[in-house]
Amino acid sequence: MNWEGELLDLYEKNCSKAGVIEYKEYEKNGKKERVPYLLLPLFHTTAAAQIEVTIDEEGNFLDASKVSEEDKLTVIPMTEKSGSRTAGKAPHPLCDNLQYVAGDYARYVKSKAEDAAECYEMYITALEQWHLSAYAHAKADAVYCYLKKKTLIRDLVDVHVLTLNEGILDDTAKIQNVTQEKAFVRFIVRQGISEEISEEACWKDVSLQERFIAYCQFLQKEKELDYLTGKLETPSYFHSKKIRSEGDGAKLISSNDKDNYTFRGRFASKEEAFSIGGETSQKIHNALKWMIRKQGRHFDSLTFAVWESNLSDMAEWDADTETIGSDYTKNLPDGSVEAVDCRNDKEYAKANGIFENDMEQTEAENIFENDAEYEADGMFEDNTEHETDGMFKDDIEYESHTLFRPDGNSITAKQFYQALHGYRSRINNASRMILMAFDAATTGRLALAEYKVLETGRYLENMERWHRQCSWVHTKFKNGKKMDYIGIPGVKEIADFLYGSDSDAKKFLTIHDKNGKRLYAEISKRLLPCIWDGRNLPYDLVMHAVGRASAPQTYKERYNWEKILALACSFVKKYRYDRMKEEWNVALDKNCKNRDYLYGRLLAIADRVEYRTFEKERDSGRETNAKRYMSMFSQRPFETWKVIEENLQPYLNKLKAAERRHYENLLDGVCDLFEADDFCKNTKLDGLYLLGFHSQSFAMKNVKYEEN
Repeated sequence: MNWEGELLDLYEKNCSKAGVIEYKEYEKNGKKERVPYLLLPLFHTTAAAQIEVTIDEEGNFLDASKVSEEDKLTVIPMTEKSGSRTAGKAPHPLCDNLQYVAGDYARYVKSKAEDAAECYEMYITALEQWHLSAYAHAKADAVYCYLKKKTLIRDLVDVHVLTLNEGILDDTAKIQNVTQEKAFVRFIVRQGISEEISEEACWKDVSLQERFIAYCQFLQKEKELDYLTGKLETPSYFHSKKIRSEGDGAKLISSNDKDNYTFRGRFASKEEAFSIGGETSQKIHNALKWMIRKQGRHFDSLTFAVWESNLSDMAEWDADTETIGSDYTKNLPDGSVEAVDCRNDKEYAKANGIFENDMEQTEAENIFENDAEYEADGMFEDNTEHETDGMFKDDIEYESHTLFRPDGNSITAKQFYQALHGYRSRINNASRMILMAFDAATTGRLALAEYKVLETGRYLENMERWHRQCSWVHTKFKNGKKMDYIGIPGVKEIADFLYGSDSDAKKFLTIHDKNGKRLYAEISKRLLPCIWDGRNLPYDLVMHAVGRASAPQTYKERYNWEKILALACSFVKKYRYDRMKEEWNVALDKNCKNRDYLYGRLLAIADRVEYRTFEKERDSGRETNAKRYMSMFSQRPFETWKVIEENLQPYLNKLKAAERRHYENLLDGVCDLFEADDFCKNTKLDGLYLLGFHSQSFAMKNVKYEEN
């Protein structure tokens, strides 16, 4: 099935929801907000209303008010021309701007008197035709009877909805940041003796929508072949806008270029080039608008719409591992537990690479049970300094605990696999995932940039593969608290880590440059095949992550460097599996003899030794020599290690005997693993050294020292 067929199928399956306004909830700046959206009925569109006029069934004015920002979404009838109007004159059939619906507009806006008279005449003539037809509705009749009196603006001024300045509309006064003369008007008709009016708000009345649809179908002209469905329909060459948002003027289908190269050499006219039925076009566009507003993703100008063929909830392709697991658990009915192949936390941790396969039980117990010591000592450096610097005051409570807590990580992994298992149990053999991505090179043209269809079972397999092959220990802030999880960050976070800077007030990695935000779209397009189709990770992204992780001094805040370091480890792990089928885990590989990995271990030990001698108050802002030389070390390891090792001896001498002996033995043990000539090579290290650095740092967290 092609993309048009998928959207038609989506509309037909959900046509019973047409015209029903739903709400999507989300949090913004700590507050919950609701955004309305709906599947539009045929021959209808949406508009943002600024003024609400209340009349009775006989067309008498009762009251008027300004519409709040939260309630401005309004469903209105439209014609083929009004639904796609830009600069031309084409009135909507019922609700419209003051210029169209106010017969006294010219009296209060002198500069547009001539245009206003023409617009009103077009509007009232079209409304009269509907009013006199067999498909009239009591609400449309009431609005017609009121507006033909030509007193709308005067009535709005009398109830102080509009303001005047020397007898004309004040051009400085605004409603919802819209000037008065451009305000959009909608109507409420109070029920009288007629039983036809059950819902007083015109934009919510399903019976009014059905009458107008029947009226439009009655007016349809001669039918022609629809190239998309193969059926006979009245063709349309005016197609919808407002696809990605209410302010979006870009069109997906357009044929208004008659002078250049649109048909030259192939067709004599646009009718020969293509013919799409008007109702087919509306169903395609309405289904797409609905899906984008319901669950679309925006990466700068690139917009994704992803759904399961039966609209079942499904794991989001661009989300991080923790979000997939927690969202699934959150959406389960209260008290329900779906079956899953359960394993205990330690087994989950082992399966996801937190421990070695043969890791000693005592060491595992230390990591899981010794939380007090774990919290008191950060992975790289003590994080307590951030508690008093006011960085997160009134914004985020920064908790002083270690970067990695494996007990929580195993639970996160368990939630993730439980989520995938739960999603699999909901699908049938015919289930499929559909992805469409749209981008606009100009403000008037929209292009289908990506289109993918995949069996849902295969989609979940590829999702699991992406999160498993990239699994590493990562950190995020959620509900104002810092938490750790095993997996991979979301696509937007990856873009921020790769190309962002920590120069904003919150000091998190973000792409600040307006032009640079285009990188969100580029990264999403490059990662999409890796996640969706199981393709190899682009090598340049791996190397970029490694390069940024090798320069810790470029970050103002240490936790930002730790984030890009973890991402680099995920990317290197994925790259090594893609190209060499190697399996790498967070757990330290004590028997690995790879030169890059061993040099990373040496750097981690040197970093740890120096840090252990720091005094909290005096050295809180200091960087270790290992971090200062890290970039140079990655380029010339043998030469740089000599410098680091020479500077390390004074710090070793400051340690207690047992601890000094432990680190000296550790350094000797790593050096003994080098092959004869590998240690002396001064060639550039690859990204594997970061895995050695990270895993060695992680392994040193729970070591206890005893004096003999």
